[in-house]
Amino acid sequence: MPAGGSAAFLARLGVTPAEQAALKVSLFCYPYAPVAELFAAWSAAGDAITCLVPEGVADKVVRDFIGTEAQAGAVRTHGALSVRVIPFVPQPDYDKLLWSCDLNFVRGEDSWVRAQWACKPFVWHIYSQEENLHHKKLRAFLQRYSAGNASLPEFSLAWNGATQGHDWTSLWSALQADLGSLSQRAVDWQQQMQSHGDLATNLLEFARSLQFAIEEK
Repeated sequence: MPAGGSAAFLARLGVTPAEQAALKVSLFCYPYAPVAELFAAWSAAGDAITCLVPEGVADKVVRDFIGTEAQAGAVRTHGALSVRVIPFVPQPDYDKLLWSCDLNFVRGEDSWVRAQWACKPFVWHIYSQEENLHHKKLRAFLQRYSAGNASLPEFSLAWNGATQGHDWTSLWSALQADLGSLSQRAVDWQQQMQSHGDLATNLLEFARSLQFAIEEK
């Protein structure tokens, strides 16, 4: 997405030029994510951060931070952190939001897949399962995706409650320092996925190979 298009899109959501100049983060997570702890770390950070949160996401924490109802258009700055509530948007616009931010927090499966195609660093809040099976899935994904990076797995496991006793300021500082390399990794990962081809084409090729094998017999 061109830089001008991104700026215009964010402006339509009410994001000011000053907020756009900061590190832009979209936040989409389940209610049990440690958002309050992260907001505290971001507020004390050295660099300005703009967090864009759809209505209804982390509602209590956002209301406590802003000091009013977490409706679209509500915004408050405390320390280095500005939290702005945005409306839920259609899928094409959600893709634009992912493209327009420097870091995306996503949840479940649909937004996780979209984040991988967005070519931007992301933190995944995986859907909780019995016996913590989701932690095994998360670790398996991070082992492949992080490609030797340590800050993303450490932050992601803490975000998902797979580890305990966190210093969120340190976790965030480490992740922020690696955003440049993680941005390149996001591009490489997308290109790797593209190299596998799409499902429909691969199924057609598989069917042709079966037909060819039958005809050869």
